Amino acid sequence: MVLFISKRLSFSITIKRYVSSKPWSYEQASAWIESFNKQKIPKEHTTVSFSRSSGPGGQNVDLRLSLSKATWIPEYARDALRSLPN
Repeated sequence: MVLFISKRLSFSITIKRYVSSKPWSYEQASAWIESFNKQKIPKEHTTVSFSRSSGPGGQNVDLRLSLSKATWIPEYARDALRSLPN
C-alpha cells in the first residue's frame, strides 16, 4: 500500500538553547545567574567525585588555570579574574 499526501505538513518547535557558540555579554550572564535555580537540576544528572592529590605540588596542582588558554571563559570574565590578587 502506498500513501500519498498532497499537502505539506509543517511543524513548529520551540527549543530553549542552553549552549551557545556566541559568548554572552555581562548583562546576559547576570540575567541568567538571577534566573538560575539549582533545585531544578535533576539529581540523577549530577555526579560528585573526590580524589586525593599526591606527588609534587599536591593539591595545588588542581588549582592552576592558565587564563590565556581558557578561551571558554568570556573575555569580560577573564579580565575580571586577571585583576584579582593572587
